[in-house]
Amino acid sequence: MLYDVLPILVLFGAIVGFVITVGRRWSDIRLMKIEHLPEVITATKKRQLLLRGLQRRLRERTGHLWQRTAALRAETGERLGDFYERLLELDRRYRHANPSSAADVSTTDIASLLAVAKNAEQTGNKEEAERTYLDIITHDHRNTEAYRGLGRIYWNAGNREEAAQSFEYALRLDPRDAETYALLAAVSVELGALARGCSAYEQAVSFEPDHVPYRIGLGDTLVSMEDFPSAIATFEAAVALEPSNPRCLDRLIDVCILGGNKRLATSTLRHLATVNPDNNKLQEFEDRIKAMPRKRRTTEPSS
Repeated sequence: MLYDVLPILVLFGAIVGFVITVGRRWSDIRLMKIEHLPEVITATKKRQLLLRGLQRRLRERTGHLWQRTAALRAETGERLGDFYERLLELDRRYRHANPSSAADVSTTDIASLLAVAKNAEQTGNKEEAERTYLDIITHDHRNTEAYRGLGRIYWNAGNREEAAQSFEYALRLDPRDAETYALLAAVSVELGALARGCSAYEQAVSFEPDHVPYRIGLGDTLVSMEDFPSAIATFEAAVALEPSNPRCLDRLIDVCILGGNKRLATSTLRHLATVNPDNNKLQEFEDRIKAMPRKRRTTEPSS
């Protein structure tokens, strides 16, 4: 009988001893850093080695793409970071000159501030408009309308690079805004960055395909890049949307002449004469089309 009970007593005694030992050493155990145990250190090192191996394989597969974009990513990040710092500095300067503005921002509705800023912009009070847009950004740093407004002010003041940075920052917050893409495109073209302007116009058209002015801007940029086939297709799409728009028809005729598409230029001129018979460019277009060289017909050699 004793032999039957003895194992149970031994097990019970071991458990009691373990509990007493843990209780006495609990403070030390609680302070003990698990990550310093040899087993944990070994497992951590293994995970780090596996992670580094995975990262190395990813770099080997995509490294060339990452390196190709490194300069652009660094340039864009630094440019937008510097731009935002300048905005903060301007805001601090305005607040130092007018300490009451800080209180105004905290109690005034954003929509009211936007109305004040846009009215100041339209009436030519650029300093008040800039200050108000900065107040809005300080209160709501993700307000894309405020960044767009600042971009317009800088653009009208001749600061095209800062205007482009403001539009880029707005697009970082809202990458689907067609109006901001069009603004960035236009200022990029003025800066001579035709590729960036073309890309931005394409984005604007993709988000608002029925907006004809965006297509006209894209077509004009393609003409500047001497990509006449793409420009012709762009203006044809604009005419399809607004068949009686003389501006679209003018552009299409002009680019057809530049691109050597005499047949389309002639048919478009006839359409322009129908919808806008008083257009003072009709005779000029007719003379230019007549001066276009005829395409030589290719004849197959007789067998």
